[in-house]
Amino acid sequence: MKVRAAMAATDLTPAEFVDIVKQHEKYVRGQSGGRRADLKFVNLAGLRLPGLNLQQAFLTGVNLVNTNLASADLSFADFFCANMRNADFSGANLHRADLRGAQLHGAKLNGANLAEAYLRPGALDPDKKSLRNTDLSDANLDQSNLPNANLNKVYMAGASMKGASLSKAELMTTDISGVDLTGAHLEGAVLKEANLSGATLTDASLKFADMREANLKGVSLRGVDLSAADTRDTIMATRLDSLDLDVQEIVKAHALWISTDGVRGHRADLARRDLTNVDLTGMVLSGADLSATILSGATMSKCALLFTDLSAAVMTSVNLSLADLRGANLIGTVLDHSKLRRINLTSIALKDRQGKVTGRMWPSNLSQANLAGADLTDAYLRGADLNGTNLAGANLTRCNLSEAVLEGVNLDKADMTDTVLPGLPRRGLRHSLPAFFASASHETRA
Repeated sequence: MKVRAAMAATDLTPAEFVDIVKQHEKYVRGQSGGRRADLKFVNLAGLRLPGLNLQQAFLTGVNLVNTNLASADLSFADFFCANMRNADFSGANLHRADLRGAQLHGAKLNGANLAEAYLRPGALDPDKKSLRNTDLSDANLDQSNLPNANLNKVYMAGASMKGASLSKAELMTTDISGVDLTGAHLEGAVLKEANLSGATLTDASLKFADMREANLKGVSLRGVDLSAADTRDTIMATRLDSLDLDVQEIVKAHALWISTDGVRGHRADLARRDLTNVDLTGMVLSGADLSATILSGATMSKCALLFTDLSAAVMTSVNLSLADLRGANLIGTVLDHSKLRRINLTSIALKDRQGKVTGRMWPSNLSQANLAGADLTDAYLRGADLNGTNLAGANLTRCNLSEAVLEGVNLDKADMTDTVLPGLPRRGLRHSLPAFFASASHETRA
């Protein structure tokens, strides 16, 4: 197993695959000559295989990137540590499928049956030294069926789970930040210590849910009845309207300054203030002075912070996902263990007073900043200055660092999966079989 794990995915010819599928269908039906499909480590990326019956098949480590398996029967199949990113499993039957360690980032699972599926961490290393969590980030799980599912420690940030059935599901310590759970059924679900920051729970049912010590900063709870839920020690953000009046006035004056191009209002000066756990979700603070400000635990997702001075600010465990910080000053800023998913820290084009582009670019500056353990999944840092930046243990999955200054950067134990580095183009997906295979595979179906 260890040797196979290190190997590249195996390619099959169309004829070989069709033969495997035919034998598998006989196996499922109990007919003579049948044989259980063994597709471990096979490359099936980009193929169209809707409605295929692969129940109970061996699919460990299979490459299904961008593959269409909509409405397929994949019940009891073994997808251990499979690469299923951006695949289409809408309406598929994944009942009791083994998805431990599977990578499902951006996958379509709307209407899929995932009841009793195994979603715990997994590793191909027999010594289990590199267990990886199942990745459902940015996946579409609308109307999916997940009752009693064990989703502990599953990475689900940014997923859509509108109307999903999660009754009695276990989501303890699970990262579901930014997840859309509108109308979801979470009756009796265990959400203890889960991270729901920035999530949408509008009209969700949480009767008898265990939400002790859950992070509810920036969560939309409109239409939610929490009277029967256990909400002891939940972490709530400090609302802006509960802060000192002078802070509220500074923020209001800054909004006016922005909307009138500086004609009215004043640039916000909140330097050295203590704004711990403040909720600034979606606010426009471009050009503000937040230098040396304490913002630990703050919720600042989707904020506009262009050219903002955040130098030497203390921002431990901040949620800045989807925020726009182009041209921001983050020299010496402390951002350890913060959520910076899809953050925009690329260079920005400078304009003159007439609004015309000058041809000069102003980079975001993160030199000497501390981003240890931060989550920079899908972040955009093209051209950013990372001179001497600490990225030890950071998650840089699919992070774009092209043209960035990386002199003296600390990348010790950072996750560099599909990271785009200076001088390295994005890797294109390689299809293992010809496009005509899609039609050939349909011939095997009875």
